[in-house]
Amino acid sequence: MAEATETASPALIRKFCEGLKRQIVIGPKLNLDMRREAVVDRLITTIQPHTDAGKPRLWSLGGNDHAVSQLPWPLSQSAEVANCEDHADAAPAARVVSLAGKRGKK
Repeated sequence: MAEATETASPALIRKFCEGLKRQIVIGPKLNLDMRREAVVDRLITTIQPHTDAGKPRLWSLGGNDHAVSQLPWPLSQSAEVANCEDHADAAPAARVVSLAGKRGKK
């Protein structure tokens, strides 16, 4: 998802994350299709980047973007997520995703 949203503004990423949380909470109550691709397609249809900013890859490809298929689904609940302290001894570099050499490629 980092590469699919790398050209997105922080505000757009925030709106996407808030919308995702909203979809997870109210989607089942409204009997909406909760498959990963359907949720992402609903989000990018309703949340659009500023016209001057251009479309990030995720907004261009939608649910067909490879990054969407790599998103774990259904998302884990907070009680299921590992405690961050368990990974405190890991080297920071091991936890960082490198985008070196990826910039500017389409």
